[in-house]
Amino acid sequence: MQIARAALVGAIAAVAAALAGCGTTIESAPPPVVKDCREPNKLFGSFTAQATKVAWSGSSVRGAATLSITLSIENTTDEPAALTNSGSGILYTLGYVLKDEKDKAYAPSAATGAFAGAPVHEFIKAGTPKEGMLAFTVPRGRYTLTIQRNLSGQAPPQIPTNVPFVCTVTVVEPLRLRANKPTIPVRP
Repeated sequence: MQIARAALVGAIAAVAAALAGCGTTIESAPPPVVKDCREPNKLFGSFTAQATKVAWSGSSVRGAATLSITLSIENTTDEPAALTNSGSGILYTLGYVLKDEKDKAYAPSAATGAFAGAPVHEFIKAGTPKEGMLAFTVPRGRYTLTIQRNLSGQAPPQIPTNVPFVCTVTVVEPLRLRANKPTIPVRP
């Protein structure tokens, strides 16, 4: 009986050791390189994204204005791919966050085109870029935009196809000239 018990314990230990060695390792991806949004940036391994328009609108009298960021998304692979599909059968949602210099996060007040509703699940063909716009109601300032895939509301493991898109948002506004005050003519 003790020999059978010892053999059983040994067999369980061998199976446990074998199962422990069968685990898959997830290749970790390097953190994203943060560039200006106007430069092409990698997006989820299969795409590049580049801002085609970054602009402020509205008054900042109450401390907030609208920052609109229009991005062109291009598929860099030979096969059609969707922003929300990893290619391995997992369907993600997309998360968009704008952070200020103090790390305060803002959600978009509007999303259109490739970033809204059903279009996020549509395939993007190589050589046929799609545009999407994100609008944020925020105080004027400097920001970092992050677009990431989410799984059940959480960021998935950092593997090459899930590395978030991160870029800095800079807006160069034209100088506003103050209207000259009318001069009072001097009488001789």
